[in-house]
Amino acid sequence: MDSSGAKSFIEGEYRGHGHGAYPTISDFAYLETLTFSLSPKGFIVYSQATTNPETGAPMHQERGYLRLGESMEAEFVIAQPTGVAEISTGPAREGEGALLFDLHSTGLITSPTAKPVDAIRRRYRFTRQGLDYEMWMAIPGVELTVHLSASLSRQGS
Repeated sequence: MDSSGAKSFIEGEYRGHGHGAYPTISDFAYLETLTFSLSPKGFIVYSQATTNPETGAPMHQERGYLRLGESMEAEFVIAQPTGVAEISTGPAREGEGALLFDLHSTGLITSPTAKPVDAIRRRYRFTRQGLDYEMWMAIPGVELTVHLSASLSRQGS
């Protein structure tokens, strides 16, 4: 699959349930909507939002861009309202009927009032039916640890 085909494969809205855990907090569940839409300039616009499955209250949001070059190297540029800005990079590859991304943070910056974050890793597995992902995070005193995981269904297909 070339980068143009990969962008078309990724494009869509995904919804489902996720689970969060981390050594410094209690485990939690969430409902999530992820949207990947192709911009006129050829970038993939990324929008993420989670809500509490019991109350419907908003939990977290992210916005950004997934840049996919001709060599299938991916760059994810993400801003979080918690004061974290992230650049993660890694290859995209095909395997077992899926498009796989394994992205590692190469640049993290936090606002003066944000909690410090040392590293982020994101793994995505896109299929025709949906997407599965895991997100790892490292903070001072805690090594890179799985923080979030979800299985989301592709909407409208």
